[in-house]
Amino acid sequence: MNLLQRGRLMASTLSFALIVALMLGAFQLGARYAVAQPEDETRVQVQRELGTFARLARQLKPSVVNISVVEQRRFALENPFLEAEPNSGQGSGVIISPDGYVLTNNHVVAGRGEVRVTLMDDTELKATLVGTDPNTDLALLKLSTDKPLPAARLGDSKALEVGDWVMAIGNPFGLEATVTVGVLSGTGRTIGASPYDDFLQTDAAINPGNSGGPLFNTAGEVVGINTAILPAGQGIGFAVPINLAREVVEQLKQQGKVVRGFVGIGIAPITAEVRERLALAPDQRGALVASVIPGGPAEQAGARVQDVVTGINGRAVNSDRDLLNQIAATPVGSTADLNVLRDGRQVTLKVSVAERPEQVRNRVRVRR
Repeated sequence: MNLLQRGRLMASTLSFALIVALMLGAFQLGARYAVAQPEDETRVQVQRELGTFARLARQLKPSVVNISVVEQRRFALENPFLEAEPNSGQGSGVIISPDGYVLTNNHVVAGRGEVRVTLMDDTELKATLVGTDPNTDLALLKLSTDKPLPAARLGDSKALEVGDWVMAIGNPFGLEATVTVGVLSGTGRTIGASPYDDFLQTDAAINPGNSGGPLFNTAGEVVGINTAILPAGQGIGFAVPINLAREVVEQLKQQGKVVRGFVGIGIAPITAEVRERLALAPDQRGALVASVIPGGPAEQAGARVQDVVTGINGRAVNSDRDLLNQIAATPVGSTADLNVLRDGRQVTLKVSVAERPEQVRNRVRVRR
């Protein structure tokens, strides 16, 4: 066999080997592709739901309820011979325990008439108003039921970070079980609704009828109760943090109202001007005592104007609002150690905590 013949034979052999290799590769690729394909309807469904909120929404919607309130117009009471015309309101709520406790907004149910709660399967249940807290705009209902209800899990709103995905479920404009998705846009928002404002902000769409409905995290836990929007803005909604709501619920269950602590001081933020005037460190945090109520617990304990409150019961105070919330959460009748900075030195005041005379304030036009 000459050199030319040998070359042709080698070329033929290589071509054959390449063809075989390509065929084997194609077969193996096809085999891997076939293995990766869904073999039944369950796997098809899983693939369809990848990257969506469909499964989460399907699991959570049964815990969300539609709340309607029917009241009679005032003129009907003054004119009993006239036919009464019902005036109805509508909102949302979330079942928080299998035995029928429902959390919603105060403005959805308070001061109205008969409360009707409709479940996702169209079952209508009678609701009893357990209690309300106007200062956090929360209300607790109890449903009459002889079987366990689909309750949502309560999460930890402190664990949220700005940018986390959140899902709102409610009944905007009567459109039942509407799901909207967005992110957590901010925390600790103050909108002028009450002295205890500490709202979560989200761009998940919230509209009239969403009030009282839950805001979920991606673990399917309730992290907020949708409460308000700014009418002039887009994608600016607010929810009461579930950690705050959980404290309110426990008090409403036990005594039908919320009792908050009070020590009798007026407080203000630590501004740059205050730091300069009182020669405070640039990073000094706390709350400035702007006034002391005569005869109140703080005055009796020796509090003075221009004291800077830095802690209460061993817990740091980061701002004036933080101090207000911490005092409010301190049991009435207990003695609180109030740590204050006075003339450059730390002083501890022992203050007897009284019950706060509540004053509901709602001066900002916030659409709910």
